[in-house]
Amino acid sequence: MTEDIKDIVNKSINAPSGDNAQPWRFVIKNESLFLYNIPGGDKTVYNYLERGSYIAHGAVLENISIISSHKGFSADIKIFPEGSEKDLIAEIRFTKTSPGNPEFYDEIFFRSTNRKKYKPEKLPRSFFEKIRNYKKEGVNLFGLEDADKIRELAKLLSLNERLILENYNIHQPLFSYIRWTKEEEKMHGDGLYIKTLELEAPAEKAFKLFRNWKVIKFLSRFGIPKLVSKDTEKLYATSAAFILLTVENNAPRNYVDAGRVLQKIWLAATKERIALQPTAALYYLAARIEDGNVSLFTQEEINEIKNVHSRTVELFESKGKVAMLFRLGYADPPSAVSIKKQPEIIVENI
Repeated sequence: MTEDIKDIVNKSINAPSGDNAQPWRFVIKNESLFLYNIPGGDKTVYNYLERGSYIAHGAVLENISIISSHKGFSADIKIFPEGSEKDLIAEIRFTKTSPGNPEFYDEIFFRSTNRKKYKPEKLPRSFFEKIRNYKKEGVNLFGLEDADKIRELAKLLSLNERLILENYNIHQPLFSYIRWTKEEEKMHGDGLYIKTLELEAPAEKAFKLFRNWKVIKFLSRFGIPKLVSKDTEKLYATSAAFILLTVENNAPRNYVDAGRVLQKIWLAATKERIALQPTAALYYLAARIEDGNVSLFTQEEINEIKNVHSRTVELFESKGKVAMLFRLGYADPPSAVSIKKQPEIIVENI
């Protein structure tokens, strides 16, 4: 069974993670699989209290459940099992069954982030009706389709692009994840390949200049961060819809479950050829500020981030803590797809 479990793991890692950091490692003990978080695996300021990583682990677990069924195994998943060791996210025990035909198995291998401009087409009602059934206990789902509200949300979200180019604490770790050539991406096996950002040729050249903090500080005098922010606002305004996932409280388990919901929605969107892009960065910054962790920001930035959070809650008429926000719409296929590195799998025989 060890080889079967390895195969399940290798297929399951086509899951989203913050800046494609892939903060996971796996241990196989007899007929069980143990999924661990790598603390600091995603080292951007957005991964507050590892919540972004918990979302990623939830997506992996959803994949494991689907792939196991396809291979003829029942996967009994225990999240944060009682008395578990530090950084253990889940224990998965496998029981041999008949191979199944689970929904979304094929979509696992085609799921990707699409940061392109979306087409002015509404999404079918049947899609929203379907994904509302994916909710889990402790996880809430809210949708936004009104064009005027989407334009307002797009303007709010564009603050993140400005902060990336104005705040050193956000800029430095984020730019360390950019892979500037295909060769560099293959060497690291993680991070964001520049082509996946869907920048037009002039913007891509400018972006390469932006990695130098001294250069971007100089360009800030001419309002470049605000111009970049405006372009992002226009891009996000093309979205057909936004979906907000919230959790009832900040228990890590809820973020893992939110990751499972996210992945299932993403796979459903992939099946319908609907593009998806996560846009939750500012809300992780807001969580820092809510906890009094404000040393990374100026007072003006704090006020702006808090305003984005409070206005978003009003637009969605939502409740709970923001776990994930993403945009949806029809679009041309992405220009490039991020690759995944070989996962760390340790086999321990007992």
